[in-house]
Amino acid sequence: MKRLPFVKKSKMIEGVWREFAHFNCARCGGHADLGLMRAGTGVTNAEATIKMAVRNGWSASLNSERAECPDCVVRQKQRAAGESPGPKRGRFYDRAMATVEKSTSAEVIQMSTALKPLSSEQRLRIRALLDKHFDDGAGRYLDGYSDQRIATELDLPRIHVETIREAAYGAIRVPPEMEAAERAVKVLESKLPDAQRICDQIQQLLTAARESVDAARKALAA
Repeated sequence: MKRLPFVKKSKMIEGVWREFAHFNCARCGGHADLGLMRAGTGVTNAEATIKMAVRNGWSASLNSERAECPDCVVRQKQRAAGESPGPKRGRFYDRAMATVEKSTSAEVIQMSTALKPLSSEQRLRIRALLDKHFDDGAGRYLDGYSDQRIATELDLPRIHVETIREAAYGAIRVPPEMEAAERAVKVLESKLPDAQRICDQIQQLLTAARESVDAARKALAA
């Protein structure tokens, strides 16, 4: 089993249990609960989760249980450069990083204070695309959309889209691979009538050719 710099923990948010990646700083004891990145099947993607934490300033890597918070990373860089490190924030940083903001309709949109908070307009734009392209009853995206496509179109971190979608619309129960296979089936089904007509025409030509050969053989035998 791979060693990880975080542990999965759960919290009750608006009556629903949500899972988070709990990172604990090996230097100062500060910690943060960040959003878990998931694969198309809904399974936790540990590597993507760690990369997201690194983008937010943490020092962490796969196959290592050690993690360092953004403050300690900066202080280490300052020491390496011969600068005087800034004041240690300790528990103040601990509490700030552990803050999880809640938006309207029980949406958890801010998994860490290291992420830039969403504006009301950005939340509405995410919800508008989810309303249009996500079937919460079936637990699947429509029209080839995904968390990443919405994030790309709105130029926002994917974690914002994922957390709003999971909190307000539910989990993805139909993975992208299944979506692709279903689309391939529909394409083949749409081509089947034309293919059948071509087969019928070939069969007719083959029957006529065989009749011609049989007639020629009878003529030669007479």
